[in-house]
Amino acid sequence: MIEITKRAGDSLGFVNKVERIILDRVLLWTPDELYITCIDNWFDDKWLKFSGTIVHEISVHRLVDVTLPPFHPNRVISSDYYLKQEKGYLRKEVKAPLHIYQNSTSNLKRRIIDFSMNGLFIWYSGNSESNGTGSIMGYLVQADNIFTFYLALSSDLDWGVKKSIGLTAKEANSILLKKTSNVIKTQLATLYKNHATADGLARFLYEAVGWYKKQMKTIGAILLLGLSACISPKPGVWQTMDLGEFTITVPKGSKVQSQESVDSNRAKIIGDGFEFTFDYGAYSPKLTLSPEEYIQMEEWHMDESFGPLFSILKPSPTLESVVKKDDSTYLATYKARECINSDSCSLNIDRDLYRRYFAIKDSTLEYEFRLPKELLQHDFTVSTTDSTFKRVFIPNELNKHDAGVYMINRNSCIEDNEYHCWKQLALFTSGTVKISRSELKEILNSVTLK
Repeated sequence: MIEITKRAGDSLGFVNKVERIILDRVLLWTPDELYITCIDNWFDDKWLKFSGTIVHEISVHRLVDVTLPPFHPNRVISSDYYLKQEKGYLRKEVKAPLHIYQNSTSNLKRRIIDFSMNGLFIWYSGNSESNGTGSIMGYLVQADNIFTFYLALSSDLDWGVKKSIGLTAKEANSILLKKTSNVIKTQLATLYKNHATADGLARFLYEAVGWYKKQMKTIGAILLLGLSACISPKPGVWQTMDLGEFTITVPKGSKVQSQESVDSNRAKIIGDGFEFTFDYGAYSPKLTLSPEEYIQMEEWHMDESFGPLFSILKPSPTLESVVKKDDSTYLATYKARECINSDSCSLNIDRDLYRRYFAIKDSTLEYEFRLPKELLQHDFTVSTTDSTFKRVFIPNELNKHDAGVYMINRNSCIEDNEYHCWKQLALFTSGTVKISRSELKEILNSVTLK
């Protein structure tokens, strides 16, 4: 029986929402293993895919080889482990503690796939009553595929979604508000009532999953508990196109139109209500980066206010850390002792132009930058396997920006640099999108490298 215990300082409203999220994800994904961990206090989205720190406190957020988040064991209030069995999910002894005493660098080796190959890991915050806010973070592991999400809920919104990553706010709120059809509500309620005094929620979960699978055969892919409707491709209506290096599933009748290209395979995919352009090769564009990639690739170095000024500082300062100040602003700190001692930094930064952007503090140089607005106007889904990296991006407002998918074959990368690879795919909208957002998402998610 899966239970979330309300403790002193916890809001009952928030705890109920945690239970709804877990129930919905378990019904949808049916993982073999379930880990539920309560952390003593609120934690922000910087913990999502955070792996640890290395020398000089440089934070590492991994897009590949995702690790357990390095919560200190003193912060862990409880950690429960459930195993799916014939009659439902039963609590078992934890096979190995998720959070241990270690230095932060050591956590870089604690890959989450080493703890489960088919599991759902949930972390949620305590002290929600006092804080008026609560956080929920989840990692779904299915073989080499890892999906992550983060939700911040607020009591001011009746414990609705204040911030979401990995799930859209609309999608998450639909789960929390349980906007289900009367038929689904009635059948689920009946299942629960029948087992309220028997095996409890565990048995309910088991039979609800069976009921859900039967519904899939008769009414299509209707997602339970108010998760935004998304109809899976049906034979005869959709087709999977084999384009040599990759496959994509699109509405039947879509055509491919070749284009001339010097150093890549380039073409258009044209269908009713959409048009995509794809470019496959060593020089394919990386398209719209996720905020995490923007930081990891140090893209702010391309800023007009940074590059020309920074390049004349000798010896060149070296990056020490990047700290998030708010949702869009970051502070990059560089070690600049040698540069300062050579007078190159101090002489140049005394100029008015430099003082507008850079600041010297002790032996360091600081530069504040903002994420490009376009990055903040997209929903991103990033997934990795041992052989592939995939980023799907869809703008919050369709047709205001491009939507698309960027993929790489990691086995083709030069010296393990996953951004310099011979086999890269960039596929993006190149015309007005007239299909629904859910259909667009379904097409982009279907893209698979061969």
